[in-house]
Amino acid sequence: STHCNLFGDGAKTFIILLSDLLQQFEKLNKRDQGKYCRLKHISQFLVKVQTNILDYIMTQDLKKHFWSIFSASDSNTRRNMELVLEPYFCGKVGSNRQMFLTHLACDFYFKVTAGKNQNEALCLVNGCFAELHTTVTGLPFSDSRILDGLLLHRDFAVYCPA
Repeated sequence: STHCNLFGDGAKTFIILLSDLLQQFEKLNKRDQGKYCRLKHISQFLVKVQTNILDYIMTQDLKKHFWSIFSASDSNTRRNMELVLEPYFCGKVGSNRQMFLTHLACDFYFKVTAGKNQNEALCLVNGCFAELHTTVTGLPFSDSRILDGLLLHRDFAVYCPA
């Protein structure tokens, strides 16, 4: 498709397919009065798929295809940390508090490391906080006109320059 040729991530295609699957489940549930298909069970199944399969794929299999913005030779560590933390906090607390928490987290990091062993601390973040590395390339979700009103977990909209 044109989208795959331009962006190649398939994220929106996956969302469209998931949306269609959920609509079919809803139709089946209405038609059979819930005998065979309980929406709560479907919801629980999808959460299991997300936590047991998709999270692993994003953090383990796709991780090798992305560059880390944290390198040993990079002198602009604070700005790079802000680039990672700002969209992460936006998905957790909303846009009105994201900058405050980003600056607070960066200040805390630099106060704790005091300019020493900063790369070790970044390795800790890299190894222990996989959700900060969940990235999808392509247009920001706010520019999507495919499914109006569809809400995505913010971790799936983090910019990645890969």
